[in-house]
Amino acid sequence: MKSFFARRALVFVALALVLAVGVAATAFDMDELRARWSSLSADEKDVMRERFERYQAMGETERAALAEKSRRIDLLARRMYRGLSDSERARFDDLGPKQRRELLREMAVDHARDIGERIQAKLPAHAMARLESASADDWVDFLEEFKRRQRLRMDQVLSNLGQELELDESEVRRLRNLDDDERGRKFLELMQRRSQRAVADLPPGLARERWAEIQQLPPDDFFEAIMELREAYPGFGRPPGSPLPPPRIGADDAEGEAVERTPVPPELALTLNRVLHPSLEERLDLVDLDAAHRGVEISKRRRGRILRLFEESGVLPDVERRRLTILPDGRFFHRVRSLLRHGIPVHGEEPETPE
Repeated sequence: MKSFFARRALVFVALALVLAVGVAATAFDMDELRARWSSLSADEKDVMRERFERYQAMGETERAALAEKSRRIDLLARRMYRGLSDSERARFDDLGPKQRRELLREMAVDHARDIGERIQAKLPAHAMARLESASADDWVDFLEEFKRRQRLRMDQVLSNLGQELELDESEVRRLRNLDDDERGRKFLELMQRRSQRAVADLPPGLARERWAEIQQLPPDDFFEAIMELREAYPGFGRPPGSPLPPPRIGADDAEGEAVERTPVPPELALTLNRVLHPSLEERLDLVDLDAAHRGVEISKRRRGRILRLFEESGVLPDVERRRLTILPDGRFFHRVRSLLRHGIPVHGEEPETPE
């Protein structure tokens, strides 16, 4: 049986891919697929044959879910490639085709997992419990229901945005009647307009140059940048008077017990968020390692930087700092994200999250 954190990671990716918007389907290039197969070693071909046999043994529902997940990961990887800087793209394009595919897919999966964790923070505990224990068929049913609810919610969100941005009612109706992907793209464009209009003064720690860069991003990347900034500044990019999200109960408070917390200082939160996301430069420096060893080394470096940041800032109580030091990597990074989203416990030691 998969561990608690392995199952949760799969849930995060699934949730993120359900909500992936701003991407368009691309037909398979058969010449590219043949070239990929020819480039594989004998052992790699054996692995691929074994995977194909497992795929053939799946039911139709499970196959469809797997194919959709793979398609969206590939589309997300292409979008991330388009977002590289000129210097990053120059280094990346010097790699061989196999290394480029591996790195892009790693980045896409990590990115999807992070988005999924943000979504998870807004889900009721009973919904997460159902997902984590679900069979393949149950997953598909749950995610279809999740998508249906998101469509209904999007109708209301578009109506609200239309009022805020003073759009004609006919334009709002047109947006609500678009297909899911196109409606998602239009939603991101409107959110970008809304957020840019709402920002008058920048909070401490956010450089004016960085905000100028963010404003030049395409709508999907802009939206994700805003979501990341709101981890540190909950009211950033919201119109004056907008209600802030209610305090969230973290996984460590599953029994509902109140825990006194203090927020992570915003500037430290921004820095920690950057460290939690490995850059392409880091991956390129380790490109000669296989994917598994590269992941281990990246985790080791990130962990060291995070512990140093907490040590230098002095914001963690001794009990929390000791706890972080002994946690294995999966639990360590989950705990750091929990501290960023829910705050630092002021007193005592909270219950352990189960394996």
